[in-house]
Amino acid sequence: MLERLLDGGFAPLRGYLGRADYDSVLAGMRLADGTPCPLPLALDVDEAFAAALEPHSAVDLLDPTGRRLARLDLAEIYFPDHLHEARRLYGPMDLRHPAMAELLQRRRPVYLGGRVHDLREHSLRHPTAADRPPRGEHAGHPRAHLAVHPPHALSPRLH
Repeated sequence: MLERLLDGGFAPLRGYLGRADYDSVLAGMRLADGTPCPLPLALDVDEAFAAALEPHSAVDLLDPTGRRLARLDLAEIYFPDHLHEARRLYGPMDLRHPAMAELLQRRRPVYLGGRVHDLREHSLRHPTAADRPPRGEHAGHPRAHLAVHPPHALSPRLH
């Protein structure tokens, strides 16, 4: 999800949701300002990590190898209700639903919200719409790809 966020796939989002936007998306699939948003995009961390954060700190977001992918300018730390989130997103409780099981069994208890800044090397970025050739033309070169990792594979680190 981080990669998609960095590449503009969740436009107009520029980072992870704060509490007001998170609650608004769960209530009606819109940000607090009314902008449509079908997914409550938040960065989950454990309580010990969250307790070590200072207000408005910068948090590096790392891939599993330790490479910095992005920096989060921390705006909010909050405790979501995962059960409420699961019911709003996926309906009746059924842990056979893979997304519901992921949310309820593996999601960490604290969410961080704030703007995210891309720190990837240009050569590692996915092409954006502006990078793609016009229809009917061929790029003529292979596209670079980063491995996509589930949110729990990201390692936040204080900057």
